[in-house]
Amino acid sequence: MLNMVQELFAYPFIQRAVIVGILVSLCAALLGVTLVLKRYSMIGDGLSHVGFGALALAMALNLAPL
Repeated sequence: MLNMVQELFAYPFIQRAVIVGILVSLCAALLGVTLVLKRYSMIGDGLSHVGFGALALAMALNLAPL
């Protein structure tokens, strides 16, 4: 199992994906707490819908969504 994880992290795109995933999760956690405490949680819901729409549009236009 550990050998398989080491093989995965040999690829640079996996390393970048993990780093970006950690940074996005930290930013989302900090932003989410602030929005909920200020009772702006609907802004977060709107942002998720915008992100989903952008992904769907990119897929429909045959563009790379990432």
